[in-house]
Amino acid sequence: MCSLVAQAYSDDDNERSASGFTYDSPANFKPEYGYANLDIRNNFASYAVARMPWGVILSGNFSASSGQPIDPIAGSDLNGDGSTSDRGYQAAGIPFQRNSFRNRGWKTVNLRVLKDFRLSEKYRLQLSAEMFNLFNWDNVIIGSAATNANTIYGAGINADGSVAAPRSGANGPTFMRLKLPSGLYDSNNGQVGLPFHSQFGVRFFF
Repeated sequence: MCSLVAQAYSDDDNERSASGFTYDSPANFKPEYGYANLDIRNNFASYAVARMPWGVILSGNFSASSGQPIDPIAGSDLNGDGSTSDRGYQAAGIPFQRNSFRNRGWKTVNLRVLKDFRLSEKYRLQLSAEMFNLFNWDNVIIGSAATNANTIYGAGINADGSVAAPRSGANGPTFMRLKLPSGLYDSNNGQVGLPFHSQFGVRFFF
């Protein structure tokens, strides 16, 4: 069993990014100091093995994590510095801080069941069943899971207080939207891991 509670701060997480810069203003880096992209507050992992009656062996693990920060990029040049990495304004003249929003967390339980059948002193047959995301938790996060959904476009208002024109594209007019009015998940979002699935196996030992 392992549980971790931590905080991480930085003023730049782009040294390993090939997608460019995400600072609000190249002339003022002081407001950039805040939650790091990998500021995951809580992580928990546990593992257990149990020998049950009739030679059945159960093993499984439970993992859970809180959500990563989200950087509310406007997707347009709001402050006139020639860059479209500006953040939207939460009020006239006051931009959002870097990584000031928080994504959803995720959790999963995996289970394995093994049973050996002794055929002789030399031969043994083993049956197994493995179930992943046993309780079929949705684990949907806002934005793309492939990019950790750290940058979401279309946030805030302009410097003069008018509503910022959302960036055209996947996340522009739907900033932080999890579900559609129909109740279905927004297809612009991603999923950590997979829905419930299982596999079965047979092993012959000789």
